[in-house]
Amino acid sequence: VEGIFRDIAERKRAEESLRASEERFRSIVEASPMGMHFYRLDESGRLILDGANPSADVMLGIDHASMVGLAIEDAFPGLVGTGIPEMYRRVARGELDSQLFETAYEDGRVSGFFAVTVFRIGVNAVATAYLDITDRRRSEELLRQSEEKFSQLFRLSPDAISLSEMDSGLLVDVNEAFVRITGYSREELVGRTSA
Repeated sequence: VEGIFRDIAERKRAEESLRASEERFRSIVEASPMGMHFYRLDESGRLILDGANPSADVMLGIDHASMVGLAIEDAFPGLVGTGIPEMYRRVARGELDSQLFETAYEDGRVSGFFAVTVFRIGVNAVATAYLDITDRRRSEELLRQSEEKFSQLFRLSPDAISLSEMDSGLLVDVNEAFVRITGYSREELVGRTSA
């Protein structure tokens, strides 16, 4: 009888360490409040949806399981005609670093504004992590509209109006009626005190 014995303890520790690392990664992805999609670039250059996390299902209101295996343009037809799929391909090939951008999306099932980060997770593979920022964008638009209304009221008011800093008393802005009544130009007034 002949036998060969090898100590495989180091290999077993490495395998256990890898398993634990994969489990941590899976837990992070599954628990993330951000929606996540995973894509792989196939040999024909198609970007294939490999999976999504639970937050993606909730955030977009769709079941991604039925879309796994579809090309990005088939899974998300609202991206057709945009540069986004090609950007993802370039990141997957390592031609571009991670990209962060905001975009509107609409396809009949999903509608909104999203802040998206796309990053490479392996050779010819990318992940996207995104948040729905629709409410923030609506708030920003309402604020912009409110500021525009204030600006119009301020500029067009027949009453003389000036805005000044509370502490220093420096004039920050004046309307046309203020300029007309005082006889000073706007440039002569802004940055000075009433005194």
